Amino acid sequence: MTSPKRGSTKPRRMAAPNTVADERIRQERAYQLRLACMTFQEIADSPHPEDPARNLYAGPSEARRAWLTARDRHAGTEETADARREWTLRNERIFRALYPRCLRGDLLAIDRYQRLFAEHARMLGLYQDKIEVTKGETDLDKALRELREQMDTRAAGQPVPEE
Repeated sequence: MTSPKRGSTKPRRMAAPNTVADERIRQERAYQLRLACMTFQEIADSPHPEDPARNLYAGPSEARRAWLTARDRHAGTEETADARREWTLRNERIFRALYPRCLRGDLLAIDRYQRLFAEHARMLGLYQDKIEVTKGETDLDKALRELREQMDTRAAGQPVPEE
């Protein structure tokens, strides 16, 4: 066992070693626990399904990465649609509880509301974490190229054709 986490009264167990086969099992476990509304810290601290003497993950960031990987793997399945509906209902209840506190100016409630709203938007696909880069010339590239040509023409002392 390792030393206890600062401020914690219980000792932390070591995370299970990573193997390719084991990682998928752990990712699925993290996915199921997150559907059960557990925090990433609770997921990390939960026992490994095949070795209860070890934690599922070393910390909440590893648990979140595993959940994201499993979530991407489940995207488009009926199970995901059901989970999305459950989470939407859960989030709506939390929004209704937090909103009056936000209107009263409770800064902690406002912060929680914003964080929950951002996570909810990501879950619904309203945000894109990835930026798509287009190949070839865009409208902006074309306009900049034409402007540059006009500037070069003026700098050379030639008249610029009017459109």
